[in-house]
Amino acid sequence: MALATEIAGEARSAGEVQFLGTFTNKLDSKGRLSVPADFRKMLLGANPDFDGFICARSLTRPVLECGGPALLDHFMRQVSSIDEFDEDRELIEEAFLASSQRLFFDETGRVSMPAEMREHCGLTTHATLVGRRGIFQIWHPDAYKQRMDKLGGVIARHSETMRARTLPSMEKARQEKGGRRDG
Repeated sequence: MALATEIAGEARSAGEVQFLGTFTNKLDSKGRLSVPADFRKMLLGANPDFDGFICARSLTRPVLECGGPALLDHFMRQVSSIDEFDEDRELIEEAFLASSQRLFFDETGRVSMPAEMREHCGLTTHATLVGRRGIFQIWHPDAYKQRMDKLGGVIARHSETMRARTLPSMEKARQEKGGRRDG
């Protein structure tokens, strides 16, 4: 999650690639997956010389992290806070980089998903592609549904914080406390 958050913040501030939406697509018998046209446009627009994307197994969940070639740069920046001679950093880098692959689009916009990546997520017949601003993720459809089923509880737990950060709510709180904002 931290990798996605870091990349998303950088993409937003730099006006770069923005992957949006959720798509559940079929995997064919050869393990090929159709990538949404909008995602392909974003990837090709960011790097016209690279007709595909980088795909890596998440180190913390059964999901694939995907994006343009900058995905690896973002990951390396994230682990750069760990001393470069620390064995933990070396192990994390090895695990992420060893699981990363370049996947190339065919003429119809599909990529061949390697067996080990399909196995990591439990993909068999369908995959759910989820935009996360600067990256996108590939989930097993049932796992993504389970994740989204938790959303109501998450929103309920954080609703006060989320409301408090909006200007109208802040104004209302000031007024209730007797404070006044002069414009």
